[in-house]
Amino acid sequence: MERLKAHRIRTYRTMQGNAETPPSSGVVPADRALPAGSSTTAIRVRTPFAEALADRLAAASIAARRTGPDELAVTGATIERIGDLAYEAGVRLHELSRQDASLEEAYLELTAGSVEYATGTADR
Repeated sequence: MERLKAHRIRTYRTMQGNAETPPSSGVVPADRALPAGSSTTAIRVRTPFAEALADRLAAASIAARRTGPDELAVTGATIERIGDLAYEAGVRLHELSRQDASLEEAYLELTAGSVEYATGTADR
C-alpha cells in the first residue's frame, strides 16, 4: 500500500512539475488535471460541417481529428472556445461534450516513460 501511495505522490509531482503534496485522497483536483493535449481530455464535437469546423480550429492552432463522418475529437481547447469558434464560423453543432479517457488509458500515458521490465532476446 505504501508503494502505491509513493507512486501517486511521484505521479502527482511529475504532473505538476513541483514538490507539492497531493490531496490525501489521491484525487487530482480539476484545476490540477493533466494538460489539455493528453489522452484524458478530449472534446467530442458532432456537426454536419465537420470539415469546415476542423479548418477553423486548425486556423486557431487547435488540434482536431476526424473520428467519424460528422465527428471530431478536439484537444487543446475548452468547450467554450470550441463553441465560440464554431459560432464565428457559422457551424451548427449537434454535440459538444468532454470525453475522458478510461483509467487504463490515463495510467498508460502517465507511466509510458518508465519501464521496469522489457522483452528482448536473451544472451545464450
